[in-house]
Amino acid sequence: MKNITQVLYSGLGGHGSVAFSLIEGDIKHQAKHNLVFFGIEPVKDEYIEKCKKYKIPYGAIVISGMSKLKSLWNAFRAIKRQQPDIIILHSTVLFLLVPFWRIMGIKIISVDHTPNSTKTSREWLDIHLLRYFSNIQVYLTELQYKDYETRFGKKYHQKGHPVIINNGLNTQLFSSSKSYDQMSSYKLLMQARFSWSKDFQTFIKAAKILKDRHFFDFHVYLAGDGEKKEECVALSNSLHLENEVTFLGMLSEDKLIEHLQSTYLYIHSSLSETMSTAIMQAMACGLPCLVSDIDGNKAIIEDGINGWVFKTGDEQELAKKIEVLLALPEQMAKMSLISRDYAEKNFSQERMFEEYFRLVN
Repeated sequence: MKNITQVLYSGLGGHGSVAFSLIEGDIKHQAKHNLVFFGIEPVKDEYIEKCKKYKIPYGAIVISGMSKLKSLWNAFRAIKRQQPDIIILHSTVLFLLVPFWRIMGIKIISVDHTPNSTKTSREWLDIHLLRYFSNIQVYLTELQYKDYETRFGKKYHQKGHPVIINNGLNTQLFSSSKSYDQMSSYKLLMQARFSWSKDFQTFIKAAKILKDRHFFDFHVYLAGDGEKKEECVALSNSLHLENEVTFLGMLSEDKLIEHLQSTYLYIHSSLSETMSTAIMQAMACGLPCLVSDIDGNKAIIEDGINGWVFKTGDEQELAKKIEVLLALPEQMAKMSLISRDYAEKNFSQERMFEEYFRLVN
């Protein structure tokens, strides 16, 4: 039985969903799983609870206030204790340790979660070097892969042994129980980390437009936390949206599913994505999705086919499309079924695990 260690960020982000979905997707128990959390934030309580539930050994390195050398040493020791045959890296932060792991005979699978448009010069350097030191590089979507080919050339790119594996999630846990016939109010939801790449501000401004148009019975819920949250709260208050916008903070998985299942329309206004876990979760819960028209979102949502898109950063267009869609309950009900069907066919965590496990072997 192969011993797999996944290295992921300790706080809020898509890494946790992917890592645990990989573990839950191993329904035949074909591998032994371990986790190492590495980042500036303490490990989420939810992650620790899941590790206990599934009896997953884990290490945690919180690097805030720690020197670079010490953080690398602590990570090296934590992973060495787990004695993995394979390491799945969900970020490039431990790139410097990869040559040592290769010398130890450990297979390295590097997963590129970071949108190309937001990569720093250091991240670009690390990802280029990982082409040579990793056994395999995983890209999440065809669009992401093609962007690399466009930037650097097909021959150059293929040196990294590239493989495309879409993310997956638990589509039994994230499931649909809504009936649009019984919904009497318009609940709009967006969930993400409050960072510069998540454009909550455009959604808030669109809510102001809807309010000024006397569009009644709608309420906006914003879930998540992060460095830009206070800025968004201040914007909402300055627009006098105290009665129209609610900041939910960090939600447990159970609470998130509860909100998704009672939401009328999911909005994802972002400036940069690779493959959004939030959109995947919303679709699995049978939510019609209206998303900004960046490549990462369009890798999942095809306008008018399994959701809708609006021009990125354009609050006027977003408000107009919300108003139009909420006036079409039959279309919303139809799109709800399409979203759920798409998620079942494309977001299976069992499919994701099997694709990774083929690389492991």
